[in-house]
Amino acid sequence: MCFGSREKDNSGAARTRELDRVIRQDEKRMAKEVKLLLLGAGESGKSTVLKQMKLIYAQGFSKNEKLEWKPVVFNNVVQSFRLIFEAMKEIDVSFENPENEKHMELMLVDNEINASDPLPLEYLAPIKSLWVDKGVKQAIEKGNEFALHDNLAYFCDDVDRLWSEAYIPTDQDLLRSRLRTTGITETVFDLGQLTYRMFDVGGQRSERKKWIHCFENVNCLLFLVAISGYDQCLVEDRDGNQMNEALMLWESIANSHWFTKSALILFLNKMDLFKEKIARSPITAHGFTDYHGPADDWKSASKYFLDKFRALNRNMEKEIYGHLTNATDTNLLKITMGSIRVRSARAASSARTDASGLRPDGTLVGRAREFADMSEAQRSLRDYYKEDDVHVREQKPSLIERLRNRFPFLGTKRGIAVVVAVVLLIIGGGLAGLAALPRGNGGRGDSDPDGLIEDDAHFYGQSPAVYPSPEMEVSGSGSSDAFTRAKTLVGRMTLEEKVASLLSKSCFSLGHRVDSVKSSWNRNLTLHRARAMGGEFRKKGVNVLLGPSVGPVGRVVRGGRNWESFSVDPYLAGALTSETIRGVQGAGVITSTKHFIANEQETHRMQKMPREAVSSNVDDRTMHELYLWPFYDAVKAGTGNVMCSYQRINNSYGCQNSKSLNGLLKTELGFQGWVVSDWDAQHAGTAAALAGMDVAMPVPRDFWGDRLVEAVRNGSVSEARVTDMVVRVLASWYRMGQDEDFPAPGVGMPKDMREPHRIVDARNSSSRQVLLDGAVEGHVLVKNVNRTLPLREPRLLSVFGYSARAADEQTGQGGGFPDSLTFGAQPISWQEVEAGFTMNEDFDWSDIGFNGTLISGGGSGAPAASALISPMDALKAQADKDGTALQWGFTRGDPSVHPASDACLVFGNAWASESYDRPGLYDNYTDGLILHVAQRCASTIVVLHNAGPRLVDQWIDHANITAVLFAHLPGQASGTALTALLYGRANPSGKLPYTVARNESDYGAVASPDLPDTRHKNFPQSNFTEGVYIDYRHFDREERAPRFPFGFGLSYTTFAYGNLTVTPVRNASTRAFAAGQTREGGPPALWDVVARVSADVANTGSVDGAEVAQLYVGIPSGPVRQLRGFEKPVLAAGSAARVEFALTRRDLSIWDVEAQGWRLQDGTYGVWVGGNSRDLPLRGNLTVVN
Repeated sequence: MCFGSREKDNSGAARTRELDRVIRQDEKRMAKEVKLLLLGAGESGKSTVLKQMKLIYAQGFSKNEKLEWKPVVFNNVVQSFRLIFEAMKEIDVSFENPENEKHMELMLVDNEINASDPLPLEYLAPIKSLWVDKGVKQAIEKGNEFALHDNLAYFCDDVDRLWSEAYIPTDQDLLRSRLRTTGITETVFDLGQLTYRMFDVGGQRSERKKWIHCFENVNCLLFLVAISGYDQCLVEDRDGNQMNEALMLWESIANSHWFTKSALILFLNKMDLFKEKIARSPITAHGFTDYHGPADDWKSASKYFLDKFRALNRNMEKEIYGHLTNATDTNLLKITMGSIRVRSARAASSARTDASGLRPDGTLVGRAREFADMSEAQRSLRDYYKEDDVHVREQKPSLIERLRNRFPFLGTKRGIAVVVAVVLLIIGGGLAGLAALPRGNGGRGDSDPDGLIEDDAHFYGQSPAVYPSPEMEVSGSGSSDAFTRAKTLVGRMTLEEKVASLLSKSCFSLGHRVDSVKSSWNRNLTLHRARAMGGEFRKKGVNVLLGPSVGPVGRVVRGGRNWESFSVDPYLAGALTSETIRGVQGAGVITSTKHFIANEQETHRMQKMPREAVSSNVDDRTMHELYLWPFYDAVKAGTGNVMCSYQRINNSYGCQNSKSLNGLLKTELGFQGWVVSDWDAQHAGTAAALAGMDVAMPVPRDFWGDRLVEAVRNGSVSEARVTDMVVRVLASWYRMGQDEDFPAPGVGMPKDMREPHRIVDARNSSSRQVLLDGAVEGHVLVKNVNRTLPLREPRLLSVFGYSARAADEQTGQGGGFPDSLTFGAQPISWQEVEAGFTMNEDFDWSDIGFNGTLISGGGSGAPAASALISPMDALKAQADKDGTALQWGFTRGDPSVHPASDACLVFGNAWASESYDRPGLYDNYTDGLILHVAQRCASTIVVLHNAGPRLVDQWIDHANITAVLFAHLPGQASGTALTALLYGRANPSGKLPYTVARNESDYGAVASPDLPDTRHKNFPQSNFTEGVYIDYRHFDREERAPRFPFGFGLSYTTFAYGNLTVTPVRNASTRAFAAGQTREGGPPALWDVVARVSADVANTGSVDGAEVAQLYVGIPSGPVRQLRGFEKPVLAAGSAARVEFALTRRDLSIWDVEAQGWRLQDGTYGVWVGGNSRDLPLRGNLTVVN
């Protein structure tokens, strides 16, 4: 039996036949069409190619069409002069001809002209005058720094023709003219049997969100690169580089699943300009330091760039067709396009599929299905985030297939749509840009446990998800007034204004080296240094000081940035961090405590596709007891800002890791400030915002801005989250009083100190003594046989070694690098040093620098001395005063040594820098120099300027080596401090903030940075399997004798310890877990004092001196002993003092992984007091009963 109507059945059949007919017609039409897509960054020449296509294949431009370009020509010239004028003001250049001031004023007047009118005659003479002005020419030479168009010379050299009454733009004028492409332009060319549909889209960042609309069914993709842009900034971002931007875009496009079947053609455009400029502007001077061809050879250089682009294609089966072109040369482009027509037609033929997106049954398939599900995917985004802490940056079918196995719900249509939505929304809401398009290369997943891991689906879930991001609370802000004012101001803002306020206009600056104060173990000195530093930065208009650094802690002994942090011991690091924050913020400058968290090696610290950044894989207890510990002190001290790090933490990037930011920092520590990314450490938009990052630097241009607004509009990010981001920033601003009587941001701080600028002298005379005290106390005396030191007016003093004298040149430029360095015997240029910052990890770095005495490590945090007194400078002054004869030799490893020398000083250094880890802990050149001198001089004194642990066992036991000083990084007072110590005007009191081993292998696996194995080639893993057992904790557990223990340092006097007392605090709570609501620094009870320890320290010698008395505690189920207190009394000869230590609940607790809290255990705690971790003459016990 049948139910229904024959008429209805006939009607349905008719509709089906009509639909089939339409589909067949579309298929026939599409079979004759070739879709070409023009892509590339701004200024790459895409629109010029489109004009050429019209000239070559579409009978060119009519007279009326050419006239329409006349206003464009005029505007190009006028706008270029406006840019030049702005540049002249910025670089402080004046007009050669004063009359040109008035001429330039004319350029600033808006003047709209009609296509039928001649160009305004009143502009002709001014343009001619400006064009020959030397001041203008000087600014044009720097045009690459402010995005000056490359067509100005073409127009101004022929200005009379342009201003003639009968002027009609020529084809070449049209090709040279620049008109920003906005939206999508489609041009159709009928060429024989095929129709070419060419799509041109805007290349600037703000236009890229429109690109997705053109990605469907592309037969041929033409990607244009302005090869001449290797030294050019971006129009939309003067800090960006056109070539780097093009490489980033190409990597995304070339590996996108959208173009799997498309022919990819790469145009290296603007070859004429490239040939002109390469001779005067080598590509190595602009960051491309892995180029090793002739500097002025355009052929070698262009091949280098072509190879660089081809290398980014991860589909080895897909051929990339490369062409060197000049889009303004019609004949050259005609030849090029001829070959492209063949390739694109072939691609179109081989890629024919059912483009309708319909199955025969009428259901949607493929991308059509994905787009239909998109709205549902957006609604599902929040549910998806709750499943796991997944920071998706890729969209590709192979990834979805792998995710289906891990997350069953992805097997549904809804699940697939969710993945698509996350991919799109994670970069700022919808298809907001291509900064995070597919980067993986698909391939084999984890079905083969021994195979190469090719995408990060393997690691999903290793970092637990913690959402939502906690909002700032008035109770923990440290100032209810600041919180209230911030909340009130933000309440009056629109969403767009809130987001705009996150585009930072603040001035950030880096702090000074910390080696002096960390080796001093002096809280008071640290505080005074911080106050002086804060005062200087305030006068310079610095809103935020990028410091102190407590990460790296120093897990990797050869870590390149260990010198920037306080200590490998978390207690010492936390104590000095706290004093630094109090001092700097007391001066009204916000501190940015960094790098959060477990950022322990420079090797692979950054993403360099296809390799991701290294992952620091840390267990929960180790994280809390070691790496998080000093951040507790920082938050307790009220730091206004915390900087998240480059690397991944348990395989989730630090600046979008919800466990570390939302969970550890904002929840456990109760942090009420704001989180800023390290520079360019942001990898996602929505994910970073939801995970707790508040501000991106240098500016959130790739992921936030309009994209963050869009994310709020579509529900991906709540407006409350954005509100909290802004409130946190403004509250710290109010709290520091920066809304009142604060200098203009960055006043007197140009990008290049060598360029003309306003001088703002922020120095304070009282700071000089702080600098000197820090340099003196930062020296650690580790050997002094037979009282070699202090010196007693030697008759002949010989000085050797490259680190004794000042550099040949001091430019005043910060960053820790002069124009050239010499490591070992090989000179290294500034460009090669910069290669380290672009992660040129194949470079053969050395451990020493021959460019004068070492006063600082290298990198972004290195300061420049205002007036350096080198050791040799000070020794000459001392010798002149004493009548001592001086001999010296700095350039050879086997110098002549005078046999009558009363003493020989040998200087060496141990260099370290950001962006690479040290290749070793000693160097044979310096060790050979020391031994050479020691074999010829009976009293050899070694002075090492070291940025970290330096092994000495090759020579330390030599009988003629009678004294050794670790001078660390003493800064500009280097020589003054050293001679004060050498001649006894000051008494050494520094202590080692690390352990010096006998052999590098004694440190264990953490001596060197972790490198990826074959399986993790693209996902380097650093497994912190040693737990909390690093440095002296490791040596204690292994019962291994160090050369010099942690906390060790000699004096010209001697000290004795006695009368230890350990007293529990009466009525102090000893319950297992701290009670109370979390405030800044965790639950307040964590900081309750539960016991006090005191001891006598006596100066038993004949010289006044200071001693660092150190308290160590043995916590049950923990390391043998851990530093839990230090005091530094200054004692006159023969005097004594009683030192007291307060032990807090935190000091005695362990992190309970199960209970997720700090637990004070029942039991007996060992207590030791002494002069270093291996010399602890006083021993007692503390009993705790819960």
